[in-house]
Amino acid sequence: MHARSASLSLGLGLVFGVGVLSCSSGDTSDNGQAKLDTSPTGSATPAEPVNPGPVSTNPTATSASPTMPSVVNTPPADTTQPSTGPGEPPSPAVNPTPTLGPATTPTSPTATGAVPTVVDTTPSATVSAPVTAPSAGDTGGAMNAPGPADTGSGGMAPSQGGGPSAPSGDHDPSGVVIIEDAFDDGASQSAPDAAKWEPYEDWESANAPMLDSSRAHSAPNSARTGQMSGSGRGSFLVPLSGFPPEGNKFYVRVYVNWEKATADITGHGGTIVGAATRDNSGTEVRLGISTKSNASSGAMVELNVQSPADGGGGEVSRYSNGFTSGADPFDAPGYQYEANKWYCVEALFDGTPDASEFRLWVDGTEVEKMHVTDFSGRPGMDPARNNWAPSYKFIKIGAQDYDSNIGYVWYDDLVISTGRVGCD
Repeated sequence: MHARSASLSLGLGLVFGVGVLSCSSGDTSDNGQAKLDTSPTGSATPAEPVNPGPVSTNPTATSASPTMPSVVNTPPADTTQPSTGPGEPPSPAVNPTPTLGPATTPTSPTATGAVPTVVDTTPSATVSAPVTAPSAGDTGGAMNAPGPADTGSGGMAPSQGGGPSAPSGDHDPSGVVIIEDAFDDGASQSAPDAAKWEPYEDWESANAPMLDSSRAHSAPNSARTGQMSGSGRGSFLVPLSGFPPEGNKFYVRVYVNWEKATADITGHGGTIVGAATRDNSGTEVRLGISTKSNASSGAMVELNVQSPADGGGGEVSRYSNGFTSGADPFDAPGYQYEANKWYCVEALFDGTPDASEFRLWVDGTEVEKMHVTDFSGRPGMDPARNNWAPSYKFIKIGAQDYDSNIGYVWYDDLVISTGRVGCD
């Protein structure tokens, strides 16, 4: 009896133990992970879960558990630098191996569970993209702001109604300056520079030109003519030296302003005169104003030769409408100046033997009918007159009323040269 009971107990114990073991090895959780036996007799050690949170930014940071440090998920090193902008070269790679600095900033929000991109903001990782200044001539955008407005000839602001002069385009850099004066060295109402210009005698001081600040092409002064008369000396600026020039050829460039419009002048007067003598007793080539043409329109610019060097035919004039005295009469308007306006006047005086020549430009444009070589009234029919110019021992710039009423004339920024100066 006792033996059977012991055997039955042993058998039931074995069956019970096998059943328990089968149930323990076959049970699983809802997510398919095996459950660990938590009975006192289990021998497995629970595993520490992986921390899925943000990567620690502190190189020395440790897990709250002293025995299980947090795992830092470090993505592969990215050596590609972001673009520096359109048209700029990429910056060189910096820190090929990412270094975790004191602070990290994600470049953009990341999806749940994605590992954020870490940007190293330490000073060693900062690279400034080069800034390129616009090159000269860049025409893009607002970089090309309008520059200062053009103030006219030579950058000098015209006054008393004068506008900017058109560039002549015929400046001769090989020309040698004989004399130049802007008339700015001296007080208004004083005499021009005595080292450059011939002085007037006391008895004719009323005729002498003087500095004047009431109008100027370039501040502060110009030179204004004095009283005009029919006397032999007029009111002229006459250089003390430099004449006759080499080759008996020279150019005058001067800015001129008139008290009266040409249309309001009557008679005949001279303004820029190349001469053989200081007074008007010798041959003179006179650029001036006259009403003595056949034109019914009145006064106009003209060129008059008194006592021509060729000795034949006597005094002769070419008018700016193309008429030459001695020619068949015709009626046409000529060139006229306005009052109170600055003009850039250029003149060529060429006394080459047997090739006399005169030319006139106003504001850079040639007055073509004032281009004279042959002074015969009817070229091709009358004997040629091409040796009329004198030996230019004097140039006189101012005014003389032979029988006219020119009024005051102002001159400024004067240059006399062996080459054309231009109005630039």
